[in-house]
Amino acid sequence: MYHGHRNLEWLFVKNTPAPLLWRYLPLHLAVWAIGLVWFGLRGRGASFVRAKWDGVRGLPAAWRARRRVQASRVLTSAQVLSLLDRSSLLQRMRRP
Repeated sequence: MYHGHRNLEWLFVKNTPAPLLWRYLPLHLAVWAIGLVWFGLRGRGASFVRAKWDGVRGLPAAWRARRRVQASRVLTSAQVLSLLDRSSLLQRMRRP
């Protein structure tokens, strides 16, 4: 859980095109809040907070890597957006 949530921050910053990064940042932060409650209720809140804190501390390196990754991308932001699954969570849970 720790490594997944720490690395999620770096993945989001490094690989998300700028227009989508700013568009989805509020949702990303809302998921942080939900995760804090979710893991807190299961006794894993401290690990979750440590993962996010370590993820934030590693953001300078992720921003440096972002320059290289974004310079080499081949899809436009619009193309990336068209590939995202924007169905609701309930719809995704019902899929076979």
